[in-house]
Formats: sequence, structure tokens, C-alpha cells
Amino acid sequence: MNYPAATWACLLHAFTEFTSSDRSQLIDDAFSISMAGLLGPSVPLSFALGLDRERSIAVWSPALEHLDKLATLLQDQPTTCLNSLQALISSIVAPSAEQLGWQPIPGESHLDGLLRMQLLMAAVLNANQAAIQAARQLFALGPEAYPSELQLVVLTAAIRYGGAAEFEAILQMYREASFAPEKIRILSALASSRNTTALHGLLAMAIGPDVRPQDTVKLVAAVFKHPKGKLLTWEWMKQHWDILDHRYGSGGFAITHLIRMLQDFSSQARLDDINNFFRDNPVPAAQRELARVQEEISGSMRWVAHSATPVCAWLAQNIG
Repeated sequence: MNYPAATWACLLHAFTEFTSSDRSQLIDDAFSISMAGLLGPSVPLSFALGLDRERSIAVWSPALEHLDKLATLLQDQPTTCLNSLQALISSIVAPSAEQLGWQPIPGESHLDGLLRMQLLMAAVLNANQAAIQAARQLFALGPEAYPSELQLVVLTAAIRYGGAAEFEAILQMYREASFAPEKIRILSALASSRNTTALHGLLAMAIGPDVRPQDTVKLVAAVFKHPKGKLLTWEWMKQHWDILDHRYGSGGFAITHLIRMLQDFSSQARLDDINNFFRDNPVPAAQRELARVQEEISGSMRWVAHSATPVCAWLAQNIG
């Protein structure tokens, strides 16, 4: 629900006094209405600034989802803007992440455990140095040093901020793992590498004998999710479409998911490229999903045209 500016200001002032359910709804409403172009970006971003002591996963889940979407929409903006958004996220997640720590607290709820994982991952992905240092230290100590539910966080930090030695060690972990969910977690961590050569290698591996066919799409999607991996993955998909279409083209989750991830693009050039490619390579089993993706990209382009500059200006003024 949208409100007059004065009402939003009052809601922001009283935000911490509301129930977690109401705080969650306010965060979701503010970002959703702003994404639709009906509310200035200062409102949802100001709400986000007030999350630095938030301890409810019901509030954090929509907030982090919207902030992640915002980062995707800003992917082609100046580096200073992206760095400011990263600094905002790092600063708001740090207090609660530090309070929750890296080890389960006796008597904590299951939701606290889930929140720990969400906040520490957000801290690592947004270059929070304290979280990165702690995660890399735990990696050096070995799996016995951290709870299994934080494996993805620890491995992601080791891959993203480590070097070739960490990559090779974790790749070997993947080869030796026998538990399917663990193999998928390790693949996801490997895909967080900032080394484009490594990302190329993972895409090649995705259709090789080391990766189960049912995990191929998960690995491709994980590489695509990385800012450095989006265009790289799309170009790889086009080059290997015959293989992917032969495996998954008859329908089901896999082909739909491959198409769905393309919604993260937000430029006319990419939309034209997608339209041209699938005009020449029809996907009858995912035609409805393709139409939805095309509309999503068009909507993202409209948002970028009208809102990217004001968001970057707000971040520059309030975050630096």
C-alpha cells in the first residue's frame, strides 16, 4: 500500500515499534512500490538503513531479496554506485551477524540459525572484511571448525577472496563429496570465483562427466548469478545450446530455469540478443516463460531509465 510522503516519514520514525510482521510488510511494500516507479528510492533505502539492529528473519528475508534485486538492476551503473550499495548492505548486516556469531548459541531457535546463515552470507558477498577474515580462518582450520549449515558461507569466502590454491582445494572437495546436497553447495561456492578463467572452466565442467546432468543447470545458474558471470554464461549458453536443448528441451524444470535466469538482464542490447536467438532457436516447452522474461527485462529497463540515477545519487549522499 502506498502512502503520502508524511505518512511514510511517520512509519519510518516508528519502524522499530511495529511487530516483526508489520516491519516485514512495510519493507516489502516500500521496495515493491518504489520498483514500480510510484515511490522515490529514498523511502525504501531509508528503511534499509534502519535494519542495523534487526533480528527477525521475517524482516531480513524480504529486505535482502529486494537489495539483491537492486544490485542486479544497478549492474551497469558506475562502480562507485555499486560499491556504495555494497557498503550499505555490509554496514546494516554486520551488527546482527556479529551478535549471532559463527557458532550455534545454546537454546537458540531454528530461525536464528537460518538468520545467521543469511546475514553472514550477505556480509561475505558484500565485502565485509570482518566476516571475510573470520570465514577464511575457519576454512583454514577445516570443516570441524564450523557448523555444516555454514559450509556454503565459508567456502564462498574462501573462493571469492582466495586464490588458485583455495579454488583447487574446494574443487577437490567437490570430487570427493558423495552427498548430493553437499556437492551442489560446493558447486555454488566455486561459482562465486571472481576469476573469469575459473568461471569458464566451471561452465565447461557443467556439461562434462564430473557434473550430474540434473546438476548442470544449477551450476550454470550459479555462474550466471555472479556479476562477472552473466554475459559470460549467456554467450556460453548460445554456443552450447544444441547440447542444452538436446538434454532439456522437451520440457520440465531445467529448460524453464535456464530461460528464467535471463530475466536479470536489463538492457536493450541483451533483450534484442535474446529475442533474436530464440527466434532462431524456438523453445516451445518454455515459450510462456520466455515471454515473461522478455517483459521482466523491459520492466527493468524502464526502472533503470527512471530510477538508477536517483538511487546512485542517494547512495552517494548517504553512504559515500
